[in-house]
Amino acid sequence: MELAQTSKRMANRVKFGGNNFKLSLTATTTYSALVVTNGTVSDIIHILRENIIGPSRIYDSYEVNVDFAFHAGRKIAFKIYWDSDVQEGLYVMAKYLCGLFDCSFNALIWRSSNLRLMQRITDLIIARQTEIGVKEIEQFEVHGNTLDEEAVQGILDKLKVTETLKIELTTPASRAQFQHTFDYAPKLVVLRHCPLLTFENLVNLDIQRVHLKTSDFTNYQIDVIVKKWKAGGFPNLKCIEVTSNLYSQQVPVAGLLPRIENQEPQGLLQFKTIGNSPFNKYDGQIIYKNDGASGRIFMGTGQNATFFLYVDGGDVDSDSD
Repeated sequence: MELAQTSKRMANRVKFGGNNFKLSLTATTTYSALVVTNGTVSDIIHILRENIIGPSRIYDSYEVNVDFAFHAGRKIAFKIYWDSDVQEGLYVMAKYLCGLFDCSFNALIWRSSNLRLMQRITDLIIARQTEIGVKEIEQFEVHGNTLDEEAVQGILDKLKVTETLKIELTTPASRAQFQHTFDYAPKLVVLRHCPLLTFENLVNLDIQRVHLKTSDFTNYQIDVIVKKWKAGGFPNLKCIEVTSNLYSQQVPVAGLLPRIENQEPQGLLQFKTIGNSPFNKYDGQIIYKNDGASGRIFMGTGQNATFFLYVDGGDVDSDSD
């Protein structure tokens, strides 16, 4: 970014300084951030509403003129003061930086209620990835009270989310109404008040880590999932967690009636994280696949009861919200 200020010619040459630039975006109600990564080197750009404290100067790129502060520490960081809407600043800077570095987008984390801007940002990402022939994005997250279903569907229809997909809405009133048919499964899927992934779709995917914080799954459907895993299905499964109001204490899962838990004395402790909830791995009832491999299942009862299947040897610790 520094070199891009010296001349238009130098700005055009910045992109040749690396051959694997990627751009990540984060939007909240109070600030926005972009991270430009080239291998193990990252430049972080924070877009803030407050005035900059300390040394600052005009960043003049021939395209964008803003006040910014430069901080050189363990990672290079720019703090930009955007005198209007910090989220509008995210769009302007994202468009500028993907052109400056000739890079693709690898992540979008959305925690804002500005749905109009969400549509503009997702349109920008799809257009950029299409332009340079990139058909995927590593991480796509939406958190908050509401979402733009058209924008979310646009990303899922046009791009393959390879690593992390999280759509977490805060209340049942904000529940999303749309579903999506996946022909692949991101390595981590976390959904709350969002029926995006149906049971029929899930059982036909090679899932690894799935956390359905709210669902309409029943004991019968959970039993199908467990039986498929026991028979050799879901070969890469590490953990699945499904919370539902429809679980019954009268319908068995894996031949066991809920509540399903370890009946042995609790002499061992090994805490893992399912979603953002720590649990003792040994609370689960041990269960074996047909090939002898083992896992542990737990199934609660009552309102918002949780089922989980943890595969022994699977690393399920995750940074879910």
